[in-house]
Amino acid sequence: MRKTIAILLMLSIFAVTGCSQQAPILTDAFKQAQDWDSYESQSTLKVDTNIPDAKIDGQTKAYLQTLRDGIIFNAQKKNLTEAHVGFSLTNPSDLEGTGLWPSKVAPALDVFVKGADVYAKTSLDSKYLGVSSGMDLSNLTEENLALQKRLVSDYLDGFNFDFSQINTLPEQEIELPDGSKVNATPVQMKLDLQQAVDLLEYAVNQMKPEQVNEILSGSNMPEGVSPVSLEQLKAQWPSLLEELKKINAKELQAQGWNADFNLEFWITADHQLVKAAYQVHVEAPGSIMPEWALNKLEANISLESLYWNQKKPVQFTVPTGDQVVMLDQLTEDQALLDKSFSPDSPLYMLVSSMQTPKVEDFIDVPANYWAYKEINALHQLNVVQGYENNQFKPQKQVTRAEFVKMTVNALGLEGDEAQNTKLTFKDKNQVQDWALSSMETAVNAGLITGYKDNTLRPNQTISRAEMTAILVRALKLPMEDQALTFTDAKNLQPWVVPYVKTATAHKLIKGRLDGRFAPTEVAHRDEVAAVLYRIINSDEPLQQK
Repeated sequence: MRKTIAILLMLSIFAVTGCSQQAPILTDAFKQAQDWDSYESQSTLKVDTNIPDAKIDGQTKAYLQTLRDGIIFNAQKKNLTEAHVGFSLTNPSDLEGTGLWPSKVAPALDVFVKGADVYAKTSLDSKYLGVSSGMDLSNLTEENLALQKRLVSDYLDGFNFDFSQINTLPEQEIELPDGSKVNATPVQMKLDLQQAVDLLEYAVNQMKPEQVNEILSGSNMPEGVSPVSLEQLKAQWPSLLEELKKINAKELQAQGWNADFNLEFWITADHQLVKAAYQVHVEAPGSIMPEWALNKLEANISLESLYWNQKKPVQFTVPTGDQVVMLDQLTEDQALLDKSFSPDSPLYMLVSSMQTPKVEDFIDVPANYWAYKEINALHQLNVVQGYENNQFKPQKQVTRAEFVKMTVNALGLEGDEAQNTKLTFKDKNQVQDWALSSMETAVNAGLITGYKDNTLRPNQTISRAEMTAILVRALKLPMEDQALTFTDAKNLQPWVVPYVKTATAHKLIKGRLDGRFAPTEVAHRDEVAAVLYRIINSDEPLQQK
């Protein structure tokens, strides 16, 4: 999905610049922009809506006012591997002292990129937070870059979409943030919703999977994101085109959706882009937010950018040494986090949410124990707890209440106590407080149904057959007809056979060392931990929606 979005974004950028037949000056300017190994820019983003102040709370009102006044982005690129972006607000007082920014210090954010590392610091922090992005552009070869530039240039040259509204206006004087002034020719383009859809469809039609593959294959993908293969692109391209063809602007407009686009680009005599302005007016039916009681929800989005020092020396210093604290240091050191970042900083809140308290190993589960990895991992996640003196008691038999509690925790099934139907079993008073919410969740979700005598028997030990049935129900797995090879398979009661086959097919359950499934034997805490660990860490999409 992320790759499809990236491809569409790339094609959208090509689409608004590939108008060689009607404005060759613009196409040439964007070709030259590919050679900007260094430049500086300043952009201002503004968003205005018709949402009445009386319909929103104070914090939302402050946020919307911030967007109306504008967010400023100051960017600098020194070379292929070093860049700096500073974020600030046109009117900082909009947010100061609010729940979004409790401090009276003006909100601001600095971000530096060097190689594969990214460093960020807000105006509240004393250090930069360092994170490795896994994407280092320094590995791109001259051959890769030349190939990409040639492909983009060829694409723009062949782009011949008929823009119904495109005009070249009289030359204007543009004042840049560095104090210099330049004369530039504005090129203005206007699109309504139908034209925008047609343009995007044309852009996708013009670009061939082979071209996209060549461009992406020369790029360094972020860590964990694999390149798109040519086979994948060829398989996805027809469906992408089909989805675009299904977009019916008239139907959307009849439903209350609409959009208008106004794009302007200022180009110098030597075909350098020095200014760009994007304005989008969006309309949506008021029914999508009924609490605002609007017939129509409207938003005006504008982004204006200025560019200078193209291909000239750009000066800034990337923070190093004791100015930077790497993320992996902070996730294990609360004192370092408190020292480096303000508690009111968004970066502090981000890192705090990622910190995992260090949990000591159970004293009766040594590192060479067969289920050490599984038990320790679930302990870190707070799925399983121990007993007094930090014991786990791995061979202790598991009760029905204990198993339900661990399963609900492991699968994140804990429900809202207020919404859970209260237990009606005859022995409901035997359910202890620590297990009550989990048992109610399990009963409401159909994981457990009780016995024929209307008892739940929460403190009775759970058999391996019961454990298997509960897990299959909890995961909502479709029943599988897997051949069973357990030596005691013929002794399984009919009710449990489908559950054992399904659990075996998904590799949730293993037999005893002697080859038996042992359905009536009691489950122990170590084997329950092993089963739950396999579920949580399975590569298969076990839990069905």
